[in-house]
Amino acid sequence: MKKLMLIAAMVLGFAGMSFAQMSGSQVINVDVSILHALTITTYSNANFGTTYAGVGSDTLNPVSPATGQTAGTFVVNGEPGHAINVSYTSTSPSVTGATVTYAPSLVGLNANTQASAGTLGASVNLDGSTGNFYFWVGGVLNGITSGAVSGTYSGTFTLSVAY
Repeated sequence: MKKLMLIAAMVLGFAGMSFAQMSGSQVINVDVSILHALTITTYSNANFGTTYAGVGSDTLNPVSPATGQTAGTFVVNGEPGHAINVSYTSTSPSVTGATVTYAPSLVGLNANTQASAGTLGASVNLDGSTGNFYFWVGGVLNGITSGAVSGTYSGTFTLSVAY
């Protein structure tokens, strides 16, 4: 009988241990980093000023525009110190029945210092304190022939940014 009770105790003991191993729990953390939303504000349109038919081309230097010209200006704001991807598209300026070709030029800096702006890569870093990045737009207009139609030519420049 003693043997039987010992065997029964062992079986019940192993059964309890087996049951304890069939359940358990463990905790993990669930983390997320939320970045400030990106905003783009347009401060000025690019304006090449006035030129004359037959000049061939006209240049707007976005770092230091000539008298009568204005570089287009965008300010992006987002997560301070974070990298953003930059891309753009443009359309050539036209007036009814005539178009000139536009080769855009985009420069920028994470401080509002146009004269110090430089050529950009596909990615830039927002300012570490303010989260700002400043962009200036200029470029070259070609095809301003002696037969160019007079009028105000208009095109577009679209800046796109993303984290």
